[in-house]
Amino acid sequence: MSFSADWLAARTDADLRARNADLAQRLARHFGDREDLQVLDLGCGTGANLAATSQILDAAQHWVMADNDPDLLGRIDCKGRATFETIETDLASSLPQLFERRYDLVTASALFDLAGAAWIDGLIHHVTASDAAFYTVLSLSLIHISEPTRPRLI
Repeated sequence: MSFSADWLAARTDADLRARNADLAQRLARHFGDREDLQVLDLGCGTGANLAATSQILDAAQHWVMADNDPDLLGRIDCKGRATFETIETDLASSLPQLFERRYDLVTASALFDLAGAAWIDGLIHHVTASDAAFYTVLSLSLIHISEPTRPRLI
């Protein structure tokens, strides 16, 4: 599934207002003593999550931007201290390959309402096994995470 760049741009201001400031501060504190971070952004679209989240983290950051739409990936423009690379991939089948690399943070914005329970379980498995922190915003999904697979909370 993909969304138009115009539609994503039209919702930018509302999405920024909808972000939880307390959660963002917890994320910033969690990584407060780090000099650099490796970040995976799932379903990144045009990079709105990169633009918003990179601003709250003090560390130098390298983001891996994963999405299935080459047009959206081509529109990502990041200003500031973060660098990024794009990976055109189908998230439904590529989680094992994406997690062959090590990340300090895995993030997504407005993604989980589009995902099924089996895919979310697989993601939780990969995030937990990698020991990365997990930060998601703009999600309304109601999911149940069993205790043995629960990711580390910050």
